[in-house]
Amino acid sequence: MGILTALIGSLAGRKQRPVATVTNAQKRSRYDTFTSRDVGQYARVTELRRETDDAVTVFLERVDGQPIAYRAGQFLTFELNIDGQDLRRAYSFSSCPTDGRPCITVKRIEDGRVSTWVNERLSVGAELKVGRPSGEFVVDESAVGDRHYVFIAGGSGITPLMSLSRDILGREPGARIDLIYGNRDQQSIIFADSLEALAAENERLTVHHVLEKKPPKFKGHKGFVNRKVLESVVGEPGDKVFYLCGPAAMMESLVKALKDMGVPSERIKTERFVSLATPNKGEHTAVYPITFAESGRTVTPEPGQTLLEAGLDAGIALEYSCTMGGCGACKVRVTKGTPVMDEPNCLLEEEKKDGYVLACVCYADSELEVEA
Repeated sequence: MGILTALIGSLAGRKQRPVATVTNAQKRSRYDTFTSRDVGQYARVTELRRETDDAVTVFLERVDGQPIAYRAGQFLTFELNIDGQDLRRAYSFSSCPTDGRPCITVKRIEDGRVSTWVNERLSVGAELKVGRPSGEFVVDESAVGDRHYVFIAGGSGITPLMSLSRDILGREPGARIDLIYGNRDQQSIIFADSLEALAAENERLTVHHVLEKKPPKFKGHKGFVNRKVLESVVGEPGDKVFYLCGPAAMMESLVKALKDMGVPSERIKTERFVSLATPNKGEHTAVYPITFAESGRTVTPEPGQTLLEAGLDAGIALEYSCTMGGCGACKVRVTKGTPVMDEPNCLLEEEKKDGYVLACVCYADSELEVEA
């Protein structure tokens, strides 16, 4: 649910100073929209819009004047050096491609160095080094019809769902969306005015707010986004399609509830906001063969190579996108052997128990056999 050189200015208005670039060579992607994988591209901050006391929307444009090509629901990853520490964070687009003004929205989290920096110290005109748009939390654009979407968001999880809502309402004339959005209180609702306006303009969108602390006259549910709220909004799941983004505990409980309600896994998509995995290539020097069962190939990785890198170098067609454990595009199942993964990453515990790994942050700790 999850990819800079920047110019940092303090709240006191001191002159901006360049921040050191993090070198992080990236492999090719199906959505490789930038001109250089290794050097990266630069995006300039054109506007900062305050959404709540602890959330800000950052509008971006490429420094070279080229468009930022992305799909609704994807994210951008930033490589920053803040106060001498190299940091890497991914933030979802809150805009949709047809808006013409790409933007991300960042909510400040407790002890969050990057989210605090963005909310308190980032300034208009700053130039940020970014990777290419990534992520698989998208819709099947070829299946335009009368689909009924149920979007479930908690806190900042509204960001990619805002992008998807705007995109679907503009592109799928027969689609309907029920958006269930949970927050602590009314002041915590990100995009409150934008959601109200979007719903007023589109009768096909219904927003269902859920607040832990609900004011007496506020329309919506009181408490938490749980199975009871889900069933009251959804009724019979039928052929509805479900997209969830928010706290891991909320999503895991609701995914279980949806499956108990008879919703097949292929109609449930999740996006987890996690810190990107910290590479530990130096710790994985042992070499073990990896057999890709479907491809019929056995390869021997170089010391420190991930399963993805070893497979790609051998010419095996593997799906991937962010290469950092944040999007889930490279998920494969290991049927034999002992894999180890860099943490944290976006896999659910249920997926890990079923033998799934993310190839981009996975290493062989014994001989492996993979369904790929």
